[in-house]
Amino acid sequence: MKDDVRKRLGRQLAMERKARSLRLHDMARLTGRQAARISEIETGKANSTIDTIADAGEALDLSLVFVPNDRLAQVLQLVGEMAAPAVPIGDPPSVFEQVFVDDSPEDDDAEETVPHVRFR
Repeated sequence: MKDDVRKRLGRQLAMERKARSLRLHDMARLTGRQAARISEIETGKANSTIDTIADAGEALDLSLVFVPNDRLAQVLQLVGEMAAPAVPIGDPPSVFEQVFVDDSPEDDDAEETVPHVRFR
C-alpha cells in the first residue's frame, strides 16, 4: 500500500475515533490489538494489511471502498464533513465480550462457579 494511502486511511480512522470520544486504549479493546499498533495505523507508520485496516474501520462502523481517482477529492470532502456524533460511552466491550455470551445458569443458588460461554 502506498504511503499516502496508508496515511490518509490512518487520518480518517483517527478523526472518527476522536469524533466518538474514544481513546487508543478503547480502540485496542474493540479490535483486539495493542494501542501502540492502533497508533501506528493512525499515523501511517504501520504497513498494515487490508484486513487489519478493515477491522479497525469496522470497529467504528466504517467500510473500505474503492473510489475513482477523479472523484476522490469530492468524496474526501464529503467524508470530512460527516463526523460521527460524539456519543458518551463507558468502556467499550472487549473482543472477548463481543464474541462470547455468558451462558451461566441464572439461578443465584447454583453451586457452579465457572461461567459457561457459547459463541454468538
